[in-house]
Amino acid sequence: TFVNANTTRNGEFRDANVSALLFDLNTKANTYNLYGDFKYNTINTIQDYDGFKTEIGMEKTSGKYRYGFSGKYVSENYDVNDLGINFYSNYHNGYAHGSYRIVNPTRVFNTFRINEYVNFEVDNTSKKLQTGAFGTEIKATTLDNDTLELLLEISPLETFDFYEPREYGKYVFVPEKIITILNFTSNDNHPFTIIVQPTFTKYNEKGRNSYGFYLGPKYRFNDKFSLAYAAEYTKMKNDRGWVAFDDSGVVFAERNREILQNDLIGKYSLNNKMTINLTARYYWSYSKNHDFFTLQNSGYLTPNNTYTLNKDRNFNSWNFDLSYSWWFAPGSEISILYRSYGLERANVVEKDLSKNIKNIFNSDLTNVFSISIRYFIDYNSVKNKF
Repeated sequence: TFVNANTTRNGEFRDANVSALLFDLNTKANTYNLYGDFKYNTINTIQDYDGFKTEIGMEKTSGKYRYGFSGKYVSENYDVNDLGINFYSNYHNGYAHGSYRIVNPTRVFNTFRINEYVNFEVDNTSKKLQTGAFGTEIKATTLDNDTLELLLEISPLETFDFYEPREYGKYVFVPEKIITILNFTSNDNHPFTIIVQPTFTKYNEKGRNSYGFYLGPKYRFNDKFSLAYAAEYTKMKNDRGWVAFDDSGVVFAERNREILQNDLIGKYSLNNKMTINLTARYYWSYSKNHDFFTLQNSGYLTPNNTYTLNKDRNFNSWNFDLSYSWWFAPGSEISILYRSYGLERANVVEKDLSKNIKNIFNSDLTNVFSISIRYFIDYNSVKNKF
C-alpha cells in the first residue's frame, strides 16, 4: 500500500509532503505473517528537513505456540504529523515475544494466553538505552466471561528519559524498576459491569515507588439508558521530575505526587435518531517538592542547595458537557451543547479534597451554549433534479 499526504499552505507557513509504503503479507494457510513499512517526510519551514522511519517484523499467527520479532529505526527528523501523529523520534527498537494459548475452552477457562516478551529502545545519537525490559502477560476469560489479566514487567538495566528534561539533547537517568498491573473486567453482557485495576511500580532507588487504583462500574438500565463512572487514583513517592531552568541549567525536584480523576458518562437514546449525552470530569493533582537537583550532561542529578523558588503545584480542572443530537436525515445532524469548564492553579498544596472542589467551583467557570447544524447534500440525488 502506498499512502501520500501533501499539505501546502498559503504564504510562508509550514508545508509538508509525507509518503508511506506499507506491506502486510500472510501465507496461504495464514500460519505466518510478514509486515513492514517505510515512511518518509519532507518538511518545508524556516529550516527545511527530511526524516524517515522503517520497520519490519515477522509473526507466527496460528497454533497453541506463537512467536514473533520486529525491528524499527526512526531518524532524528522523522515527522509525519501531517499524515498521522508522532511524538517520539531518533531511536531504534527491537522486540521479540513468544506465547502459549488454549485454542478450545476447558473446564476452567474459555480463553487463556501467556506471553513472554523482550523490548529495547536505544537513542540514535547518544547510544543510551531508553527502554530495556522483559515481561510476562497473562490473560484469561472464565466460563462466566469475566476477564483476568496480569502484567509483570522488569527493567533490569538503568535507562535514560530523553523527554522529561524539556531541553533538546538532554536526558535523565531512570533507575531499574519492576511494574505490576492486575486487571479484572466483569462480563459486559450483564446490566452491571465493573473494571478493577490496581498497579504498583518499585524503583531501585531508596523510598521511590508509585501505586494506583482504577475502579470503573457501569450500569445499563435498559436498551436506552446507561451510566458509567470511573475513578482513578495514583500516588508517587519520591518521584523525580523537571521543575525549572536556572543559571545552573535544568533543575529537577524529588517530590511526592497524587493524582485523582473522576469521570461520569451518561447516555440516553430517545429513539434511533435522538440521543442525550452527559460527560462530567473532575481532575486534581499536586506535587510537593522536598529536594532540588541540577541535571548533569551525563544524565545524572547532583544536589542543588541554592534553588529556593516555590515550585510546588496544586491543580484542579472541571469539565461538564451536556448535549442533544438529532440525526434528522442521513448524514445530517442538529446538535445542542451546554459546556462548563474551569481551571484552578496554585503553588500551595491543598490535600483536602472538599476544599479543592470548592475552590474550582468558586473560580471563574466558563459556560458555553452552542447549536450546530450539519446538512449532507447527496450530489447524485441533486444532479437528477436538474
